[in-house]
Amino acid sequence: MSAVHAVADVVRTPPADLECEALIVGTLLWGKASEALRMFQDILEASHFFSEEHRVIFVAATIVAEQHGGDAVDLATVLAKITEQGKLGHVVNGRSGLEELRRNVASTSGKRQREWAIAVHDAWRRRQAIAIAQTVEANGYLGVESTQDYVERAARRLVWLATTGHGRAEESKANMLARLLKEIEERRAAHESNAPIAGMGAPFGLPSLDNALRGMRPGKKITIVARPGLGKSALAMQAASYAARSGVGAVYYAAEP
Repeated sequence: MSAVHAVADVVRTPPADLECEALIVGTLLWGKASEALRMFQDILEASHFFSEEHRVIFVAATIVAEQHGGDAVDLATVLAKITEQGKLGHVVNGRSGLEELRRNVASTSGKRQREWAIAVHDAWRRRQAIAIAQTVEANGYLGVESTQDYVERAARRLVWLATTGHGRAEESKANMLARLLKEIEERRAAHESNAPIAGMGAPFGLPSLDNALRGMRPGKKITIVARPGLGKSALAMQAASYAARSGVGAVYYAAEP
């Protein structure tokens, strides 16, 4: 058998950490789960669970907490909510299955709980990456009207996935809008008063660009994109020269002869 055929014959299952999923829902079934549930919800959503059984239990626990508070979450209330939703058939062995999940939780320390949640979330991200890659591959074979649009859509989906890691809380649209409006107002006020803009980095030497980007700040990468011959190199040289004259060290590398 060739290597290609050997790979094709391997049965591949989607990445999942079913043990950690079971530990998470088992923890919630112990009762008085306010703190644990808040910690899990900071990292996880129901859609992150691979097992439908675990997902059903997590959703039921979340609903009970929303309706009656986190301390009301326990085996009895979760079982009642699952039964009310008509989803008891999704729980293996019903009540006895829930009791087994609860018994199997060996440790409920906050540190361990966070590790379980991260493991489940990471497995979900890998499944999403696989799904994105499969969609990109399928669409590529089907043909596309614009190669640029096709590549950009694929890149946007991967960038979205790359920014959904645990510990990277996604900024809400309301908070983002409030932050942007505040920055715009600060820049307008600074422009009218000729005062330096808070957090201004090394200047480009172009007031409009400095006001828009707050200069070249530490830890930020700025990419200048344009068609050939439109002045990218000249702008970079001006920025380096102006920054140097302002007392900031600058190095200019030319990749072209």
